[in-house]
Amino acid sequence: MEPFKSDNLQIPESITGSILVGFIFLIGIFPACTDLGQEAGESSSLVTDFPWPKEDYNAVWGSARNNVFTVGTNGVILHYDGSKWSEMKSGVTVTLTDIWGSSENNIFAIGSVGTLLHYNGNGLEWEKMEKPSDQNLNSIWGSAEDNIFIVSEGGSILHYNGTAWNEMTTPGVQQLQDVWGSSAEDVFAVGREGKILYYDGSDWEIIASDKAPLYSVWGRSGENVYATGSDGTILHFDGTDWKDMTIRSVTDKGLYGIWGNADNNIFAVGVDGTIVRFNGSDWSREGNFLKQNLAGIWGLREHVFVVGSNGTIFRNQD
Repeated sequence: MEPFKSDNLQIPESITGSILVGFIFLIGIFPACTDLGQEAGESSSLVTDFPWPKEDYNAVWGSARNNVFTVGTNGVILHYDGSKWSEMKSGVTVTLTDIWGSSENNIFAIGSVGTLLHYNGNGLEWEKMEKPSDQNLNSIWGSAEDNIFIVSEGGSILHYNGTAWNEMTTPGVQQLQDVWGSSAEDVFAVGREGKILYYDGSDWEIIASDKAPLYSVWGRSGENVYATGSDGTILHFDGTDWKDMTIRSVTDKGLYGIWGNADNNIFAVGVDGTIVRFNGSDWSREGNFLKQNLAGIWGLREHVFVVGSNGTIFRNQD
């Protein structure tokens, strides 16, 4: 199955009653994971009235619990202020695939055909920047406002030095899907060919290859990194070697996003509402609360947001 971020993916139709079922099961998912830091009596919430465009949301990121953004198809960008979601003016109609910022007033959104947008933290309008590439841009991450990386569908990696975007020299790879790092000299990228690239501050090199397409990479440090992919693939890097943690009995669904707030509290999300959790020892299925594909997860300590297809947005209730 192609990654959710791909423009040509056919999203499954929603199942009648899935929103109600989703609400019931979500209440049971996150509070059971006490490491998320919820207090007694708190619950999780799944919005059911969709007071925003019912698009496919591909990524979520924020600078604070009351300053969260999500991006998706048809140029949609939503902003959460701690109490409600509001639609912003992106000025584009293409699919937006990812979002990242160095601060609340320096945020970038990327998308298909080289689309690059910038938000300075004021008002509701985003600025359309000059295209750094004509390729579909899949993921963005940076260590600072003058050290930002973008990976593309064609396999190129772009770097921003605070003034201009430049294409970096990379090994021969195609269809890079995600990029993440722990510092300017410790950056990882993964792609559909199953290759894992590493940047040490000077050069990119291929450090591992897997048979399965990889869609997401994230870590808590340079010596504790995870990559997820098709058919439930989960890989872990301990600073020396990559270990296959895939357990088909837990899930064989594609996993499109991963995030955690502790070494023993990590979540991966993916196809058909799949959520799996790592408790520091084992992965377990956290439930299949609805049939929408889940594409992105982001959090700040105990505050967690998940987005996906057909207007899906939910968070753990404060």
